[in-house]
Amino acid sequence: MAPPVANNDSNMITSGLVKAKALPRRAYVTFLAGDGDYWKGVVALAKGLRKAKSVYPLVVAILPDVPMEHRRKLLSQGCIIREIEPLYPPENQTQFAMAYYVINYSKLRIWEFVEYSKMIYLDGDIQVFDNIDHLFDLPDGYFYAVMDCFCEPNWRNSPQYQIGYCQQSPEKVQWPEEKLGPKPALYFNAGMFVYEPSLSTYRDLLQSVKTTPPTLFAEQDFLNMFFRDIYKPIPTEYNLILAMLWRHPENFDLEKVKVVHYCADGSKPWRYTGKEVNMDREDIKMLVKKWWDIYNDESLDYSRIRGDSMPLMVLDKPTPVVSKRAIAYIITAVIGSGVPSLSWSVAQLGWIAGPVSLHETLDNENDQYDDDDDDDDDDDDDDDDDDVYNAHGLFEDLNRLSVMLEISRQKCVCKSGGGGRRSQLPSAFLGHNNGLCVSIGILKLTEGEEEY
Repeated sequence: MAPPVANNDSNMITSGLVKAKALPRRAYVTFLAGDGDYWKGVVALAKGLRKAKSVYPLVVAILPDVPMEHRRKLLSQGCIIREIEPLYPPENQTQFAMAYYVINYSKLRIWEFVEYSKMIYLDGDIQVFDNIDHLFDLPDGYFYAVMDCFCEPNWRNSPQYQIGYCQQSPEKVQWPEEKLGPKPALYFNAGMFVYEPSLSTYRDLLQSVKTTPPTLFAEQDFLNMFFRDIYKPIPTEYNLILAMLWRHPENFDLEKVKVVHYCADGSKPWRYTGKEVNMDREDIKMLVKKWWDIYNDESLDYSRIRGDSMPLMVLDKPTPVVSKRAIAYIITAVIGSGVPSLSWSVAQLGWIAGPVSLHETLDNENDQYDDDDDDDDDDDDDDDDDDVYNAHGLFEDLNRLSVMLEISRQKCVCKSGGGGRRSQLPSAFLGHNNGLCVSIGILKLTEGEEEY
């Protein structure tokens, strides 16, 4: 049974101090393992999120066996790489699970990403065709995902499949409680879900996986059992499992689908041949073509969006919490084991681009906020609120810094693009000794000046 999702204010590990309102931190996250071709799905996902005009970054949780060549491809598309260690459940947890699903237990480590207050997980074989950023605004304390379908042969060992019952159309076949007991709880597909990172939840997940009975669909079954009490279904349009096209077409409008999950046998666009069952359908061909259109669209490449030299950029609209009157201090210090912590601290905190971006933001917005102050003179109690810049989007954009990081366990190279008006980069201390990686950046902002 899943515990209530803890309030992140109490369990979040903060990596800095901001003398202003707390920044809401949001991001998409996916998972990549091995040296196969799944990196193509992640590249397409990054480009799809850009095409859909998402304002949030894509974090890729990768296992150590992902080769450097693939990491560079992801970095070149603006992804934030977080290396994680594999998570292997006890042997009794995997003996009945499909072998290729077992590695997916490592996905549980994304609950450790507590520098974010809310995240949307997306499998690497998913494509986003329309903006879904509004899902971040769903009420806290719940686990959101789309209900799965039990009608495909890969469910053949389940009682649902054997009696022809599916939660997508429960009226067609009634669940026989007198024979099989109470109707099963709603069951979600774990290829896409909205969740809140939490260290306490992560510890509970690890503890629970040791005692949960072995099941067919590995981590998906486990997550369903763990979050059963706080699961809230969301519409099919946020995770269209391709089998829904021929199993339950009445349950959705394909024109309104925002997220497509290419999980049916033979449907991975980068491996598509059209020879497998149902893969010769016209709607499947159309969705595969849409995926390839995004993947091949060079105008969506991160280098094209940011410029060929990947310079530092300023958002069109101001977006952190920086006070115009007060001095804003951002002090970041991150210490972790191994080189990956360097990539995290640099890519996440954005202290390299911060002085350039924030200074220009302050300059451009001074007049606007001066006018606002004149209008609000009668409300002295809200002075702090009046002077706070809503800079959440800026810091999220800085997550996609023009910093190319090439990471390995023996070598670390950090390259930064330059440019921008009044561009001065802060000094940084980068230490790497016996596997300990430290990154510290200090930024002091005042109205009209920068100090480093």
